[in-house]
Amino acid sequence: MNVKANKPRYVFVLKRDGKPYRYMARVTVKFRKIYLGCYKTQTEAVAAVKKYFENPKSYERRYL
Repeated sequence: MNVKANKPRYVFVLKRDGKPYRYMARVTVKFRKIYLGCYKTQTEAVAAVKKYFENPKSYERRYL
């Protein structure tokens, strides 16, 4: 059985030459994708997502 229970939902693996290179953090809110950044480790990317959910207003676009 292929179970992805421990995989974070908002963190994606970017690969180079078939090997994990970076981890991208991105969330989707009301059909808008909000890019949070690329990180060297998965734990840094998960921490960025947690920081976003603690205070999402700090990531709003100022020019809309």
